[in-house]
Amino acid sequence: MPLTLEYRLFCLDGEPILSVEYWEEGDYGGTAAPVEYVRPIAVLVQSRFFTLDVAKQRQDSWRIVELGDGQVAGLPERTDPAAFYRAILRHLTESRRR
Repeated sequence: MPLTLEYRLFCLDGEPILSVEYWEEGDYGGTAAPVEYVRPIAVLVQSRFFTLDVAKQRQDSWRIVELGDGQVAGLPERTDPAAFYRAILRHLTESRRR
């Protein structure tokens, strides 16, 4: 099965805080997750912690393929769990400063 370029973005308080390559296999070729594409959509979601799975289409545009509840979303294999928790802590610390 040919794998698509897919990312899971973890969002907290409407802000993408971490993006992870979704598939363990496959070559992402340095393609970055589309954080700027997701940001205006994420602020509209009425949930404090959620995930957005996004995939690159053949026409080089991005599409959201799933929006999930962050508390039940799994960490893709390529995720560094420590980086995941650091991203949450960094967001919470920065939001307290505002």
